[in-house]
Amino acid sequence: MADDPHLLQSLLGHLVFWEARRMGRRFRRALEHAQAVQQRTLLDKVRRNASSRYGRERSFAAIRSVDDFRRALPISTYADVEPYIDQVRSGDVGAMFGGRQKLHMFAMTSGTTSRPKYIPVTDCFLQEYRRGWMTWGVHAYLQYPEALQGSILQLVSAIDDEYSPSGLPCGAMSGLTAQMQRGALRRVYVLPGEAVKLKDTATKYYVALLLALGRRVLIVASANPSTLLGLSRALDERSEELIRDVRDGRLSASVDVPGDVRRAVEARLRPDPQRAIRLEAARAA
Repeated sequence: MADDPHLLQSLLGHLVFWEARRMGRRFRRALEHAQAVQQRTLLDKVRRNASSRYGRERSFAAIRSVDDFRRALPISTYADVEPYIDQVRSGDVGAMFGGRQKLHMFAMTSGTTSRPKYIPVTDCFLQEYRRGWMTWGVHAYLQYPEALQGSILQLVSAIDDEYSPSGLPCGAMSGLTAQMQRGALRRVYVLPGEAVKLKDTATKYYVALLLALGRRVLIVASANPSTLLGLSRALDERSEELIRDVRDGRLSASVDVPGDVRRAVEARLRPDPQRAIRLEAARAA
């Protein structure tokens, strides 16, 4: 059974659907008391970090309401908290976080306005981030249950574009969540874990499209709509080469990827002349 990916995916699908219904009901119950849930969530964060240096300087321990929070913590910019983030990057987690929170990495923004910003990713942050994606996914699956039989195309980027002074990776959250996926769940994703090593966007798009074109049902997930546009353009511009690789069941030698990435990609490919014929007909139309 473990060697049959279709059966495994079907079993995973039923388990996910059961869990999705449970999470969906819980989320909808919370919506009925949205203001109270939001206030509780805010105050939980405040209490969790009251013992941090940042929290002590702003009297987090005295905050009991939203009004207290507004008075203690006026609207701020990244520049206002950057000195504390720099201390955390140097290894002083207590500068911003209370308790024994574990720091996994720093998520980096794209730096469209200036240099990239560093977002500390703690256990609590990661749990909330994954819960947000799960809540979205739950309702997507409930609305389109046939998607449970599909594969997921989600582009991931490297977790370690650089390292902080304390030695923690700084990069993309998608790289961290990809690393944390269980072995069985990884089978549902189109791209192998090794794909995080692909730095060149055009190369990443080509590899993703090649693996996706062989799937019967495909779920494309992205936090950025420009990714979908990029995939569409790459499909149009390189359709002839992609169809040839689908037919031959290989990754073209013209695509420059590390050896371990090439092996991981080609392990998921099989020659598929019939699929290539259908794709060629679609392209001609």
